[in-house]
Amino acid sequence: MSENPVFTVELGPNYSVVLRVKLQDKPELVMPMKGLEAGLLGRSLLCAGAIAYADRRPADGTKITDGHLPAQNFFIDPESVRHDPVLLFELPGGVKLAFKLSAKMAEECGEVLFMARH
Repeated sequence: MSENPVFTVELGPNYSVVLRVKLQDKPELVMPMKGLEAGLLGRSLLCAGAIAYADRRPADGTKITDGHLPAQNFFIDPESVRHDPVLLFELPGGVKLAFKLSAKMAEECGEVLFMARH
């Protein structure tokens, strides 16, 4: 029976992040990086994960560094309506991204989206 990989992310000193990956019987892989690098890696991973579920996906081996995330669904966390709203976007494959907005930002976001269509 094969063991699933374990991914953990820790905060490090001076705005750094440490990614740890444990794959089956191999030694743990430890990857320290700057916070910005972690954000860029996260964005690339989210894009690649969404593209993996695309109907017309690029050829195997295509490098994915950045792109627009294709939301397939969105909703507001019902528990957040009494406070700052939390807007959730669901990506292909089922990953949900949660964005906590101030009431002012939520209103401005709605207005900008509405105006973009008119």
